Amino acid sequence: MTNLSYKKILDNIYARHQKTIKYNLDNIKLLDKILNYPSRSFKSIHITGTNGKGSVAAIIHSIYSSTSLSTGLLTSPHLINFTERIRLNNREIKQEEVISLYLAIENAIKLKWKKKELPSFFEYVTAMAFLYFKRQKVDVAVIEVGLGGRLDATNIINPVASVVTNVDYDHTKTLGGSLRKIAFEKAGIIKKGVPVIIGEKREMLKNIFRRKAEEMKAPFIEARPENFNLFIISDDLFKQVISFNFDRNQVRVNFPLTGLHQLDNLAIALETVRYLSNKNIFRITAHSLKKGLPKTWWPGRNEFIFHDKNYMLIDGAHNRMGFVALNQYLKTIFPNFSKKYLLIGILKDKLYKKELIELARMFDRVYVTAPVSDRALKPDILKNLFSPYVKTEIITRNDILNYKRNLGINLNDKDILVCTGSLYLIGYFKERIKQKNLYVEV
Repeated sequence: MTNLSYKKILDNIYARHQKTIKYNLDNIKLLDKILNYPSRSFKSIHITGTNGKGSVAAIIHSIYSSTSLSTGLLTSPHLINFTERIRLNNREIKQEEVISLYLAIENAIKLKWKKKELPSFFEYVTAMAFLYFKRQKVDVAVIEVGLGGRLDATNIINPVASVVTNVDYDHTKTLGGSLRKIAFEKAGIIKKGVPVIIGEKREMLKNIFRRKAEEMKAPFIEARPENFNLFIISDDLFKQVISFNFDRNQVRVNFPLTGLHQLDNLAIALETVRYLSNKNIFRITAHSLKKGLPKTWWPGRNEFIFHDKNYMLIDGAHNRMGFVALNQYLKTIFPNFSKKYLLIGILKDKLYKKELIELARMFDRVYVTAPVSDRALKPDILKNLFSPYVKTEIITRNDILNYKRNLGINLNDKDILVCTGSLYLIGYFKERIKQKNLYVEV
């Protein structure tokens, strides 16, 4: 046993965050080796992309979790709790399991680590997830890339499928300032003979992945909603009723991820599980989909939360493509509401002017704040961006931490408050609402 508390262990793990990160696979390969190669102990599905990779991972995980397959899931970042990152059969890893894994990794590092540079935060968490999946003897693990792909810590696995959602501008300082460079980094997850399922529609970008697949002699499969005759029958604020064809069956099911963009994500997930099923790697039936899809859990994406009967929507949009998808979704739901209020805070490298202005113009009042991050953009800068173009009132909340008891936003039961711009912001907002430490005036 250890005298270290769970909180102290998390503090130790978080302390591995580095100001300057060297992107290579040397550390994670060594860490995997001294832990006796947990990355080789399970079949996996590897998912990259600028947007939607977490949604696709959550969908596939929920589908397989509804079968007899023991199914792991690794995603990042978390909204509130560290344990959100590592899941098994739709359940978060337990705190005592985190403690046990931490002790095992620390012991291995103490005895066998020969390098001066210690593993980074993400390398550590990746190794922790792989060791957990090995211990749990999972049949399949769904692995979301942390950043890029080629040099991401997750890229030591040899998956049964490599999945690409799309390519857009994000993390340009690390991945490159052009879409071609970003696509090149993401194509780095493609392995020899491993099928590639891709959702990207633009030919110029798609060809980068196609050429890489040809080089690696990997099957190349394009995922489209029309491949399944996938469409929305009806929708409300909390779900979409969708219909699609699978294995000669028409499937009608409640799907909890809302927004038109989620149909693209669902098509990618369906194409992945269909291909693997046809190859007799993991057999899936229409019944499995009917059972698994309604249980899909991916918080912070068009997610409604409530406080004193007030409607509040949180969404993790933080880049150009994310803001476009959010704008599109809000246009479909706003007729249901009277007054619309926006609480927004972004990071310094997420200043997508055109999309942010279009978003702000949709609201009756805009509150600008700062996410809980040392990379947060100052609210006054965001306010100055909006002011010439947004005619509604713009109010600065310099630090949401100072508004624990009252945001000062007056809502009634016909209004809506939308919180977006950063996963750091919406995670903090959701946690404080749940703990009733952050109040919205009624």
